Amino acid sequence: GLLPPFWKADVTGLDQVLETMENLQEKHGDRFAPPVTLKRLVAQGRHGLASGQGFYPYPQADDGEQAETVKLCCTT
Repeated sequence: GLLPPFWKADVTGLDQVLETMENLQEKHGDRFAPPVTLKRLVAQGRHGLASGQGFYPYPQADDGEQAETVKLCCTT
């Protein structure tokens, strides 16, 4: 599906996006040079959805907390 570009990068993994851009830069020149912001985020361990932080924060359950979603329903 269609995702906004930064969200798609978070879902893909910023480390993977950085690696792809570095390979493209080697092959096709500086036009594909990765932005400094992307390099900084990866260096900080902010790899996207899987790490809980990328361009956007993704709340993760703390240790000992219930990780699965609880659905609440009420009857009238």
